[in-house]
Amino acid sequence: MKMAPFRQIVRWLTGHCESFGRPCKAGNTRDLRKHTRMFSNTPRLYQKFGQTSSKSRQHSVGVIGAGRIASSVHIPNILNNHRLQLRWIVENNPEAIKPLQDKLYLDIPFYTSDHTKSLLDDPSLSAVFIFTPTPTHYDIILSSLHKGKAVFTEKPTAEKLTEISTLYDTAARLELPLLTGYMRRFDAAFQDIYDMLVQGQLGKLHICKVTSRDSPKPSYELLRTMDRTGCNILSDMAVHDFDFMSWIMQGTAPESIYVVTHAHDPIMAEIGQPDVSSVIMKYPDGSVAILDSSRESCYGYDNRVELFGSHGMATLENPRQSFATKNFDIGALQKPLMHSFPQRYREAYQNEIDHFVDCMEGKASPRVTKEDCVLTGLMVEAAVESYKQNQAINFPEFLSNRATLISRHQVA
Repeated sequence: MKMAPFRQIVRWLTGHCESFGRPCKAGNTRDLRKHTRMFSNTPRLYQKFGQTSSKSRQHSVGVIGAGRIASSVHIPNILNNHRLQLRWIVENNPEAIKPLQDKLYLDIPFYTSDHTKSLLDDPSLSAVFIFTPTPTHYDIILSSLHKGKAVFTEKPTAEKLTEISTLYDTAARLELPLLTGYMRRFDAAFQDIYDMLVQGQLGKLHICKVTSRDSPKPSYELLRTMDRTGCNILSDMAVHDFDFMSWIMQGTAPESIYVVTHAHDPIMAEIGQPDVSSVIMKYPDGSVAILDSSRESCYGYDNRVELFGSHGMATLENPRQSFATKNFDIGALQKPLMHSFPQRYREAYQNEIDHFVDCMEGKASPRVTKEDCVLTGLMVEAAVESYKQNQAINFPEFLSNRATLISRHQVA
């Protein structure tokens, strides 16, 4: 690999690299902005400083959707993955494109959604990453699979459980990876407490407590339009807690679900959506899960777990911005919690991309399965029903009634 001379790099960093035509003067933000383009995650960077060139990257991929989580988490991770070459991004909102180009110094093409079909026709394209609103997932994923592309999608896989089943069945039939991004399964700390439980170190599980408190609160504009017919703190936020329960209980369904909510924020009350919730679930073996969620935590992103069993207890605490603690005669001082989920789950998001590429290369099978996604979706639906009825839901009875409704709909 050809590396840039060490002196050249040092001289550039100190503002005296003549190869750029003139020195970068202190305080000249235009020059600095221009020169730092060399450190973008584009093919220029890899060629300039001897990192893996775009030609040697194994898999060409496209991204559909460049909203909040795509621009802040997924697109940077795709660019940083040495096995992936990002070819294009589809995004209809021009206001989302310019900030993303400026932030990442992207020189790849952007297209609107009316170009999606022709982009998917490219035989050299290996995979598609989908970060669009949930109602659009089904059609895009199905089209991508039929074009022979592996698919990574943000949760949930699709709006309807029948759609989720169809998508996973299609992927299996075509022998293509389909991975839904429930990122906690790829977090090292969550993996540790999962291992403690399933390996029997805690004995029989008695109580599971999960705390999820967001930071910062999503915009009111987003909360007004998100899942208006249901309860978005359950379907958008607590869905990760339901997936965690599906994971640690190894696919066992609960026997009952009960939800309590409230809207403390007057604007949330006006929107008609709660900003706090507590879910209590009981399992056939007597295990009890308590999942509490809040739309806003003033002290940072708060996500903790406690597993209490017959042989012991495992806890998962919040990482902080630094592990350093300063002690005084009157107490101690610690750094704040992580600001939000991109910081808290930075490595987990990277790990799930790596896992997806492993699946593309036949080195692994998707860690999130159809059964996982369907059970998580069913628990969300039962929880929303509990919220609407303000009473506990018998889960087996709920499944039976739901199956009857689906059968009648199919007959009709």
